Amino acid sequence: MTYSIKRLREEGHFCLSNLDAVENIDVFWAEVKKVARLYIEDTNVFVAPDLFEALDKQTCFSCFRGDDYNTRIAFVGKRGDIETLRSVAFRVFCLPETNNAQGLKILGKFILSKRNRLIFTPEQLRHIICAFPLRREQSDILKYYCLHGCDCHENILKFLGRSMYPVFDKLYLRGQDIGSRLTQLVATANVMTVMTSIDFFIKDYRHERAPLLCAFRDGTFRPRSLSISFAPGNHSFRATEIDEVREFMAGFLEALSSPDCSLKELHLRAFNLTDIALDLKKNVVEMLQKNKSLRVLGVYSTVSRLQFPQMSILNAAAAHPRLRKLCFYPPTRNPPKPGQTGPFPMWAQKNRSHDIQFIDKEELSNRRRLRKWRKAVFAIIMKDFDAITKVEDERIRSHLLATTLGNFHQKPDRVYHLLCGNQDLLARYC
Repeated sequence: MTYSIKRLREEGHFCLSNLDAVENIDVFWAEVKKVARLYIEDTNVFVAPDLFEALDKQTCFSCFRGDDYNTRIAFVGKRGDIETLRSVAFRVFCLPETNNAQGLKILGKFILSKRNRLIFTPEQLRHIICAFPLRREQSDILKYYCLHGCDCHENILKFLGRSMYPVFDKLYLRGQDIGSRLTQLVATANVMTVMTSIDFFIKDYRHERAPLLCAFRDGTFRPRSLSISFAPGNHSFRATEIDEVREFMAGFLEALSSPDCSLKELHLRAFNLTDIALDLKKNVVEMLQKNKSLRVLGVYSTVSRLQFPQMSILNAAAAHPRLRKLCFYPPTRNPPKPGQTGPFPMWAQKNRSHDIQFIDKEELSNRRRLRKWRKAVFAIIMKDFDAITKVEDERIRSHLLATTLGNFHQKPDRVYHLLCGNQDLLARYC
């Protein structure tokens, strides 16, 4: 039996019969994109191309496929009827996949009168992730899944701990929802990245978060990446809270100094606490001098004592055995001009295997400065290699080019720059 779609009275509204007979998830997505509302037969749920249909009196969430935000669709049901909406979404997510599997990313959460709930139950998650081999490699289903306001926390975290492969790309945590009993489960969750705020840690960290500090220290923290936001949210940090942040960060970075630490990436986001910036920089430098596991470090701050370039951090990173990628906000001042000397240009020319990346704060005013700094740092790093084009002996030039390409084979931007600058040589021998 095949599915069918019939027109309803209101313009742009249609009804889908026999949802489970839809050939695959691509077909379903295409049908939704053709109409204003696609009702699912025998339910009070409709699917729309976007959330413009999701009013306050309704329960809804949206999702999109791959990295294409234009594929976004919204699942909308009656307010409070979470079970029906969950059932319809589960049936859609269980439709067959095509050979061109794409990720499914969920945005938002159910809008309820009492409290927020998880979109899928642990059992449904387990079925979606484990029953579809093509989706197993996507981590797809809930790439941005949030744990908050639900009694499913323990089951979800236990499931993540039993998984043999990273289930989610990013797992968001809120402090008030993860008590001391569940803290150890967070450390063993098999996800790529844990995203949280500093509030999550400073809430009685000596007791409730002690298992996490132990996991960082002894190398049993399973996620490869940790991102901590210091943005104050709807309130400013009180003096006592600033002292708590200072104390926690000292203990946290001391834990990362352990030779057994296995964390691969650390991102400290939106750190604008001027009073403790100097303490943080000192603790970061001391951590880098002892840590052996980090591959990526991000320090995102507009405080002058932490703005790029902080040579003490860069020098400690240069001596680190594995750290090769450093991320910052673009400085407020103009970048150095070509040929200009200074501590950072000298550092960059000695440490060309390191990547310096600037991250946009999602403010339009920063984007022009962001492009300038990216271009300037790249020019500093590639300055000496541009001289290859001036070598007259083609055999020597070919040898230098091949050696440099080999050294930069994992950095596409540098490989592309070298190839473009030596097209004349390549044209004669290729």
